[in-house]
Amino acid sequence: MIQLLIDNNEKKWKHQLTVCTPYVFGLEDIQLKYQYTKFININEDTWKAKMSKAARYIINTNIIYVGNYFITQCLKKLGDLNVYDVILNENAPDFLGLIRRTYKGYMIFHGHNDWLVSKKQMDCLKNCNEYWAISHYLKRQADKLGCTVKTEVIYNGIDPEKYRDHLGDQIEDKRIIFGIQPRDFVFIYTGRVVEEKGVLQMIHAFRKAQFNSNVKLLIVGGEFYSSNKISAYLLKCKNEAKGSSNIIFTGYIPSDEMPSIYQCGDVGIAPSLCQEAFGLSVLEMLISGLPVITTMNGAIPEIANQQCAFLFETTDILLFEDNMMKAMKELYENRNLTHIMGMYAKESAIRFTDENYLSRFEELIDKV
Repeated sequence: MIQLLIDNNEKKWKHQLTVCTPYVFGLEDIQLKYQYTKFININEDTWKAKMSKAARYIINTNIIYVGNYFITQCLKKLGDLNVYDVILNENAPDFLGLIRRTYKGYMIFHGHNDWLVSKKQMDCLKNCNEYWAISHYLKRQADKLGCTVKTEVIYNGIDPEKYRDHLGDQIEDKRIIFGIQPRDFVFIYTGRVVEEKGVLQMIHAFRKAQFNSNVKLLIVGGEFYSSNKISAYLLKCKNEAKGSSNIIFTGYIPSDEMPSIYQCGDVGIAPSLCQEAFGLSVLEMLISGLPVITTMNGAIPEIANQQCAFLFETTDILLFEDNMMKAMKELYENRNLTHIMGMYAKESAIRFTDENYLSRFEELIDKV
């Protein structure tokens, strides 16, 4: 979302932006192309930073919250915060109080997770003027807790052109790498391989369906973003898939390769057991033209409907697995249904384009 914002601001200059970001090697070369964005890079990988982070952890957890290394360095390098008309805090609620100590201007919290579950967290919001939620589900959660801060909904957006079916050789290369034959039918999961995402239940459902070898389940992702660490849960999933050569684990794949990965699939599966704040992987599947087997949890029903998706409750896990299995079999056996739902998927996803996100952003900022 930040990338969309700063890129668009270069094309249609309207704001003078300052972005505080963790530093990684080579970042400065990319940042040089931006005329209207100033970058504050915080290097957290030095020995001094690591020592400071360790000391702060002890103080924060045992004495008083003084802020982590990143935010304290940001505040130090930014200097006088009151030269800024607006501060937009991206999903870091614990930074709000520290910023408000010196900043007298307009502050917006842009929340990307369902983190509002206690009075202490609600008190964090009192430091800002507005709360931007990425779904109506998150807004309802805030309302339930008696949020007194003005709350707006701004949906995430993606560039539909990146996910169009025009990737040709890239798709063929990926299918060869993963051992997918031209006539294979492919179910695809993308995201973190963690318990709350329901990956184990998906594997159970796939195995119950007893598909032939020409039906594949492609599981794309690792324990965490950019990580291929073998966690206990990932190992459990792999053990459950043992003996099934048509269940393929790819490990972590960089985001710029994901459009061609989606085009390798026929059906998307997003079996989330948690309350999704938005459900970006569901949106990516839909915009790629894939019908989706997913859940009713969190904001997912705001993105997907029954024309393009099978949506199931997850309160009864065994029933959920059976429902997934039946949906898999129905979409495999009825290719016409798969095709029609895929067309509706693209239409449904058009509501969540990058252009709509940027338009909504400007609408909300203009109000400020």
